[in-house]
Formats: sequence, structure tokens, C-alpha cells
Amino acid sequence: MIALAAAVGLALLVSIGLLVDTTLLRGAPETRIAGQLAGDRWYRIRVGERHIGYLHSRANRDWRGRWRFSTDLRFVLEAGAPVRIRQQLTFDALPPHALAHGAQQSERGGVPMDAIELLPEGDGYRWQSGPAAPGTSEATTTPTRLAAFTLADYLAVERWLANARRGRGDSVSLPNLDFGARALMPRRYQVTASDSRGFVLESAEPDAATRIELDRMLRPRRMNLAGIFELTRVSRTAALAPRTALQAAAYHVPLDQRLVDHTRITRLRLAAEGDANARQLWPDLVLDDTRGAAERAADDKPSDVIELGRGTRADPEAVDRLLAATDLHPADDPALHALARQAVAGTTTGSAQVAALTEYVHEYLRYRADAPPRPVRGLLDTPEGDCTEFADLLTTLARSLGLPARTVFGLAYADGPEPAFAFHAWNEVEADGTWHVVDPTWNQLVVDATHLPLPADVATTLQWLTGSGTLRFRVLAATY
Repeated sequence: MIALAAAVGLALLVSIGLLVDTTLLRGAPETRIAGQLAGDRWYRIRVGERHIGYLHSRANRDWRGRWRFSTDLRFVLEAGAPVRIRQQLTFDALPPHALAHGAQQSERGGVPMDAIELLPEGDGYRWQSGPAAPGTSEATTTPTRLAAFTLADYLAVERWLANARRGRGDSVSLPNLDFGARALMPRRYQVTASDSRGFVLESAEPDAATRIELDRMLRPRRMNLAGIFELTRVSRTAALAPRTALQAAAYHVPLDQRLVDHTRITRLRLAAEGDANARQLWPDLVLDDTRGAAERAADDKPSDVIELGRGTRADPEAVDRLLAATDLHPADDPALHALARQAVAGTTTGSAQVAALTEYVHEYLRYRADAPPRPVRGLLDTPEGDCTEFADLLTTLARSLGLPARTVFGLAYADGPEPAFAFHAWNEVEADGTWHVVDPTWNQLVVDATHLPLPADVATTLQWLTGSGTLRFRVLAATY
């Protein structure tokens, strides 16, 4: 029901164009409005205090001058069951800018659930449903047809808001393109607040009640779907924050074989395959020259190789930055400093302190993959979380003792029936002139070579990882 509400709410927001930033002028035609929708917008999605995912929207004109609107919704409500809903609409370049193609695809746990297309037919459109699950070969066409649908229809709400300044109580009923119902569904919108700060637009519908806050220039600030999902426009970095349940619970890179006793691997050589370029993640990858040219030519894509040794790390940042007390790592908090002193009691060297902190954090926190994100101070009252809480606590305790430290985000081998590399977090700590790479979640005083650190620009990396490209690893060699 919640996933359905999200899908319905998403279709609503897409249909009225409010997923993208707007600057509307009185009397502007739909083409001018559409032109001002151009660009990428990012929204953080929360349920209560949990950051469960993001929504990315894009509006642009392609090389043929056609108007294109797309959205990509990702969220996770339960571990191992990520939901993804994508929608794309393309309108002709020339008036009346008729809809040329519409599509919506949904996935759950990486398995396709539904694929719906809206295709031109005669003077209208027909709905076509694609394979709902792997192994289904034939698409089905629903008898329901749709009359002419244009860019003006898609931007009907914007046109209504732009034609005159609406005040509290103003309302209108407009058709909404609903992929779930495979029809144009009437929906009533009402301005429920209007002041110097902007407007509030609401639509009260069963399972899809929507509330949108806009500024005086009609730019969406915040949206609420079904009273459950809170969407807030933020930077790409904030929307793709690595501490979201979306990444920790959902993302993985498949591996072609299990790694036996992987914690003892000191060197690992992986071929990165698929339609994505792994150099975008690891610019220093070594091209795999161990395979013949004929094999590389078979798929017309050379394979990049990741080669990591025990203790591999990025260049250290400035020491003062790695010692700083921040909101994320409150190293100056007296209670946390006392906890750190308790953890390292009896040690005599910096290296021994790093080992003691790693073991202490591993025992202090209880691992919960579905735990809501908590600030480090909150771990004193509720000592539980996923790998990010383990790593952030260790970073904070180390800094409170004067040890330069940071949290590292990357991919690490996850053993199971389907071997893969999953999103993970661990630490780098400097002590006695040496960098120590440790993993408090798994209590590793020296991380194994299956820990693949991601670039410093984590937001860009996560955007790429959750994009349309596919990535998979193949083991070339492992040294124990």
C-alpha cells in the first residue's frame, strides 16, 4: 500500500510538472513554461526522520527539439527490497506538441514489476503493458484508449497558476495522466495558503493526497505524498547522501563467483564488466592486458581491472581537517571523549589505541541494517546502527584522542547465496606515522582487499552507481 501510494503520488507530481523548478510569468504559453522547466532537480525523501531515498527529475529538449520530462524515484522501506519507479514523457517539437511517447517502469528488489507504455494510435493513444516479470515474453495491450494529449495538457496546472495570481480558496479540476489507472483522471487542486512567502497547493485524493509548498515564483520547496513521504528539494549531494538506507540496503555489484575466506585476501584483481565505464568510479584502474584482443573485441568493450592490496588508501587529507570536531563528528563532546578514554585504557601506543577503538566500537554498537540514521551523540542513548554509525563513531572517538581519522565509503564483499559487492563504510586512522585501515563493523584491525574505496566525490559516484548503467565484477585473481 505504501509503495502504491508512492507510485500514485509520483505520477501526480509528474503530471503537474512540479517535480522540476519553475519560474512562471503571467500569460506564458506552455512552450515558455516548458523552457523554464529545463534542468535537473534533486529531492530527498523521508519517512519521519528516516532518509529513505531520493527523486531525480530532468526536463530538457533533445537534438530534435522535442520536449522531454523524466523522473527516477528510488526508496527503501525494508532491507533488501528497494523500489524504483521511472517515468518518461516526450512531446513533439512542433505545435500542438502532441505526446510522442510515454513510459513508466517499476522494480522491486531489482526485479521488474511492471512496464507501461503510452503509444500514438490514430487520433489518440493506446496503453501497452510490457512483461511484468522475467520469463514473460508477450506484451499486452489494454482496450482503454486516450484521446489527444499535448504539452499544454501536461502543464495544465502551471498554466492555471500562471494565468492569474491565485489566492486562498481558489480551486480547479484538471485531468491527470495516471499510468496506474491507464487513463486521464480528474483531480481537483486548491490553493490552501497564500502569503508573502508563497503558496500551498493541495489535492485531496484517496491514497494520493498531495501537499506542495511553493515560493512566490512558484518554485516547489517541499512536497508531501499521502501524508507519509516528505520530499524536500536539496542539492544532489544531500539527496544522494551515502548514509541513506537506499544505498546501505539496496545497492550491490554482482560477482561471478564466491570468494572463499575473503577476509584473508591480501590482493584482488577484478574485471569490471557491463555497459558502464568503471573508470568513472576508479580513474586509476589498470586496463586488463591479460586477455586476448579477440575476447575484448567480442563485446567491443574493454574490461577495466581493479587491483587493490592490503592497506590500499587514498592520499591523506590535511591533518587539521581530519582532527576537526564537526556536527557529524563531534569530537569535542565531553561524553564522547570519556568514552574514547575508556576504550583505550591501558594502551601505550597510537597503533594500540586504533586497535582498541576498533574492537570497542564493534562491541559497543549493535548492528541493525534497518536502523534509522542516528547522529553520533544519539549513539550514547541508543547504541545501534548500520556500518555508517560504526564508522562515524570510530572517526569521532579517534579524533577526540588526537588521532587523524575519517570515514571511508565504498564497496565491500558480501558473502551469500548470490555473491556481490555491497555499499559499506569503514575507517582510515593515522597513528605512530602509519595509516591504519580498519573496519569496526566487522572487527577487522586490517581490512582485507575486498574493500573498494569510492572516490572522494561520493555524490557523483552514487549518482553513477544508481543510474541506468550496469556493472558487474569477474574475479581474475586473488592472493591470500
